[in-house]
This record gives sequence, structure tokens and C-alpha cells, in this order.
Amino acid sequence: MKRGIYFIMVVAVIVGFMAWWFSPVQVLKRRTSGLFDTLTLERDSAPAYRHLKELAIGSKLADYVTLEAPSIGDVNGRFERSQLESGFSFLSSNAIESAFEDEKFVSVTSDGETGTVVVELTGLVALKEYRPVDGRFHVELNWKKSDDGWRLEKASWKEIP
Repeated sequence: MKRGIYFIMVVAVIVGFMAWWFSPVQVLKRRTSGLFDTLTLERDSAPAYRHLKELAIGSKLADYVTLEAPSIGDVNGRFERSQLESGFSFLSSNAIESAFEDEKFVSVTSDGETGTVVVELTGLVALKEYRPVDGRFHVELNWKKSDDGWRLEKASWKEIP
């Protein structure tokens, strides 16, 4: 009798954990953190390591992605995935370093098919000539579920004074 109760309790804990782990909100948090990790390029990282990140960025993007960044004029608009992959390839080849740390999730909402993540983070993109990104930012990411996982459809950010 006791074994049966223990078994049921263990199964209930495992099922509860799996329901939480695979819930859209938790998946979106992990997907967002993974995006920031991919965008982060360490100062002295090897070219091969940076190239692996270039290959990884495409799996996180929808076919078309809208970017809104008031402080960086060239980045605003709707772009094809291939354009963003090329832009990230340029960045990974020319950046001294980049860092995106998701400091605080403000909100994460999902209806099961789409989701919105609002996060405050510290961002840095250091090129040889200047730093187009350097400071704290309020970022909103809109994700859409596809056959192969969640993909980014829109990203907007503004600097936190």
C-alpha cells in the first residue's frame, strides 16, 4: 500500500514538473535566454566559435522579423531571415565583443501559439569604431510557434534612462 502511494506521489511530482517545464511561458523564457546567449560574442572568442553562433541564429528567427530600435536608425524595419543572418555574420566578424544579459523578465505571456516576452537587460555591442549599443534596455520580443519551435517575429527595444 505504501509503495503505491509513494509511486503515485513520485509520478505526480514528475508530471507536475514536466507540465511546468514544457509550458509555453517557460519555453519562451528559455528561448529568450538562448537568443541572448547566441547574440553574445566574447572578446577573444575564436572565429570558429563565432561561426557556430552565426549558424545558430537562423533557428531562432521567423521568415520575416520586424525590428524597432529608435536609437539605431539602420536597424528599423521588416527583414527577411537571410538579411538578419547576413547582418549577424557581419557583426560576428567585426565586433570586438557583444553581450546581452537578461537581467529581469518583466512579463511573459502566451496563448499557446504566440507569445510576448518583456525583459530589461544590459546590452553592449563594441565595434572597432564605436558602440552602437551600450546600456540598459527595455526589450519586447514577440514569438510565434511554428512546426519546429518558437521563432522570433518582432523585437523592439528602447534605452532605459
